[in-house]
Amino acid sequence: MGAAHPTSSKHINPSQDRLILNFGKPGSCCNAKGFHPHEVEVVPPRLKEKGVTDALWQKWMDDYNKNVEPHSGMCGKVTCISISWTLLIPGLVMCCLPLSEWDKYQQELRKWLSMVNTELPHGMYVKTQTMMAQRDRARIEVSTISFALTEQESKVLQEEPHRVNEGDCCECCLNCPMEKDRVV
Repeated sequence: MGAAHPTSSKHINPSQDRLILNFGKPGSCCNAKGFHPHEVEVVPPRLKEKGVTDALWQKWMDDYNKNVEPHSGMCGKVTCISISWTLLIPGLVMCCLPLSEWDKYQQELRKWLSMVNTELPHGMYVKTQTMMAQRDRARIEVSTISFALTEQESKVLQEEPHRVNEGDCCECCLNCPMEKDRVV
């Protein structure tokens, strides 16, 4: 894959008080995103130990599948950018617009994370994170969803960024106006 896994990232705390699940992010046009199918069916044991019930997990997964997943394709954004680049000046303008702020997937995922955080047992927190690396002129990204299982770890996770530069990706990857509001 290329980019570091969060447990080896120098920017993400690899604590035992954290559950990290792989979480697909929007990539090329219209790929499936989000949770691995087997993770949707059953509460992860470490979350269950902390008080997340089967019913609550199913409610979150149903809400994710209903409100977030349908917006996971990037066809509209990719098409918009491709067309804009065919017209140089509008293409340059498009790169300066906060497209991820307007991206329905990012909006719905942000709402979903907020909802889950209000319903998690006391002291827990959830956040998506994406590790980015540069490999042979291509940006590689690995996304996860992290559940902090203790109050102390929740504070640490809240301070960590959603997007992490693994050291060899140019800063424009993190500071690009098009992506400044990305949560994954």
